[in-house]
Amino acid sequence: MDAIIGRSYPTRGTKRSYIEDSVEEPDKRNEKWHSYIAETKREFLYLKDSHHITDAGLKAIFKFYTTHKRLYSLGEVEKLQNKTNAKFPVIFSKSSAYIKFDYALRTALFVAQKYADSLEKLNELTFRFNMDGTLIGNKHIAISINCIEGGRDCQKAKNLVSVGLLEVQKENSELLRKSLPQEFIDDIR
Repeated sequence: MDAIIGRSYPTRGTKRSYIEDSVEEPDKRNEKWHSYIAETKREFLYLKDSHHITDAGLKAIFKFYTTHKRLYSLGEVEKLQNKTNAKFPVIFSKSSAYIKFDYALRTALFVAQKYADSLEKLNELTFRFNMDGTLIGNKHIAISINCIEGGRDCQKAKNLVSVGLLEVQKENSELLRKSLPQEFIDDIR
């Protein structure tokens, strides 16, 4: 019996002798294809990283493509982008870009109405003016606004209404006062 199934031990069951498996040589056709796939994946990752495409952005593009089965050319996207951007009153200066403050207030009110239906009944509304240093290329100060009466959801970062973006060398009050255009300050007043 030991010669047929191998030696058996009362505590561990049957013990079989080790037989080395033969390893098949890989198919040369598949090897070339797999190296091509690996190279294109690395190239895709490089493009994603070098152009700062976030994972969320990539997922959104992939979802759009799987839903609509097409992507649009950059020329078409740029035409639509220019047409849409022409509707926003963006004012550019030497070191900043901003929008008219009354336009930002109306937009913040529109966003707040999405979260709180009873804003028309209030006699007074409170808006919060935010300034935050951020690193976008060089050092920048991002200015945003939101309506406090919109509630907790209106206070989230994705619901803040951008008012302006200022480029400064370093974040301090004196440089900020010099960087703000006078028209922007007058518009806020």
